[in-house]
Amino acid sequence: MLLLTSSSQVYRFITEDKLKKVQPAYDYIIGSGMTFGYSNWEVGDVITEVSDGKIHMCKVQNYASLWRWNWLMERDYMKYTENGPLFLLLDKERFTSTEPERGYFYGTWTEEDMVWRKQAKVGFEDDNFVVWVFDSEEEFETITGSRPHQ
Repeated sequence: MLLLTSSSQVYRFITEDKLKKVQPAYDYIIGSGMTFGYSNWEVGDVITEVSDGKIHMCKVQNYASLWRWNWLMERDYMKYTENGPLFLLLDKERFTSTEPERGYFYGTWTEEDMVWRKQAKVGFEDDNFVVWVFDSEEEFETITGSRPHQ
């Protein structure tokens, strides 16, 4: 089962045009002047690359707890949270299914487990992504309960 899941993720990673899918959300983010955000693994690097490094990203794993995945990123990424509003960009495909999301990178949850969404402010939404906007890192932590690794 693990091999099939991994193979499926690798195939999707290779064949999917991520830029086309995320372009409307990216346009919103860059147009809003935000320079830091959180996102899932597949999209975070795309946003940083497309913005030519103007937007810095921290990856989150589990959408219920928004556990921060600090691998392959700057150790002092928190310095980017000091410059005003920040965002959370999530792929809707990962939280609209009726089955719990499973996998090493994501953990297990259902849409109902994402209780933080009731308080978070939506800045952008289309068929593929939702962008939540937070005035500060403190607001992000208060609403989501997510904390940086020490």
